[in-house]
Amino acid sequence: MRAAACSCLLALLLASGVFGKLPTTPSCTPLNDGCRTCQGTQCTSCLLGYTLRKGPKPCTPGPACQAGKNGCKTCQVDGAVSYCIECKDASYFLSPDDRGGICMKKRSNYPCTPGSTSGCLACDAKRAKCIQCDTANQWLLDSAKGTCFKCGQPGTPFNKYCECSSATNKCQRCTDKSKKVALFVTPTGGCDKCKTSPLCATCSGTKGDKCASCTAGYALKGKSCVQCKVKNCDRCDTDFNVCAFDGCKPGFSPASKGRQCVTCEKPRCARCRNKGACTLCQPGFLLRQTS
Repeated sequence: MRAAACSCLLALLLASGVFGKLPTTPSCTPLNDGCRTCQGTQCTSCLLGYTLRKGPKPCTPGPACQAGKNGCKTCQVDGAVSYCIECKDASYFLSPDDRGGICMKKRSNYPCTPGSTSGCLACDAKRAKCIQCDTANQWLLDSAKGTCFKCGQPGTPFNKYCECSSATNKCQRCTDKSKKVALFVTPTGGCDKCKTSPLCATCSGTKGDKCASCTAGYALKGKSCVQCKVKNCDRCDTDFNVCAFDGCKPGFSPASKGRQCVTCEKPRCARCRNKGACTLCQPGFLLRQTS
């Protein structure tokens, strides 16, 4: 009974303000009070138009944006703040840090400059390190060094054919869409030219010296590409005397168990089966099913 009475008395004293206001625990909520990101109870970055400072209100409205001044071409008004969204020319860049929304003059003595040939899109506040790279053009971020690098580097001029893996930062495939160059993935994750016959379409091995497949009209026999013996055949079977399934040239059909490619009987037919059964029409025509 006495304990209950003491609890009630303490509650009344607290409510009356006898002990003054109790200290509150600082908090941080993203996208609140101008704050963009938080780390625990601390705001670590502000929204555009705000400036990060020390104190109870870490994000305060920055200076008002004025089009035509300080390198800015176009301003954006967002409630109580305004910020730049477009700089007047290529000699300026939009600041990507907490001073975001203002135009900064490009300087050659900055260790990091967005939009440079280094592949960097955004630098840290001190312009010392890159924090975002041009991944659309296969520049990847080395977060330890704060620099950008091309997938597969160090490599060869053939790295432009690299299809990069974001998981390993290395090439997962090397593809020349024109099919003029036979390529392979090097042990370092770059691209290089096959060290095989020009008749080789793809290769394997750490040095790219083993042919894996041949160009149209040839078949792989051992380590060499041998010309198909079947007339009008683009792709032979493992036996260069037999055309592969659907290996005949457009407008031809395999016959005699692949030992011949004969002309399709149906007009405007690109691929057929057994001379008469068309499976694919020439460009501009559709295949009509008949009962």
